[in-house]
Amino acid sequence: FAQPASLKSMLIMDMAMCISLGKCWLDCDSDKLPKFPTKQSKVLWIDIDNGSKRQLSRIKTAANGHGITSEFDQFVHISLPQPALLVANEDSKKTLISAIKAHKIGVVVIDNLLSICGDIDENSSKMRNVMLGLRDIIEETGVCIIIIHHTPKSNGDDYRGHSSIEQY
Repeated sequence: FAQPASLKSMLIMDMAMCISLGKCWLDCDSDKLPKFPTKQSKVLWIDIDNGSKRQLSRIKTAANGHGITSEFDQFVHISLPQPALLVANEDSKKTLISAIKAHKIGVVVIDNLLSICGDIDENSSKMRNVMLGLRDIIEETGVCIIIIHHTPKSNGDDYRGHSSIEQY
């Protein structure tokens, strides 16, 4: 989590692109900066924040930065899925699990946490059901899930939402 406009989505997208390619992440020409090896995995990016036009532009920019200029099936994306992805809902969770298994996805990125909660108040105890839904998906599929979340606009040093967010 981080403040809005802190480039968290772009940072995660670069990491996800590296994972889809099996490239080291942050592999630059400096001996002073760490490099992070990745294991090549198919990535599913679920955008529930930006919309397809903006998201596709971001993906193309990230792909071009890694020398990819044509269709690339290791990085799959969907914007504003219908029906909405609500991980505390059994049917929605099962649909995502089926897609992960069918497409052999290794990493799922969800942008953003609040959008997959439905009408659950992020400060309520029901938020635990969202986090448990994500855990169920992980345990059923073995996938790595990365959730992008925003801090409060007034204070960038704290997370928003129920304390169960910090546990996971």
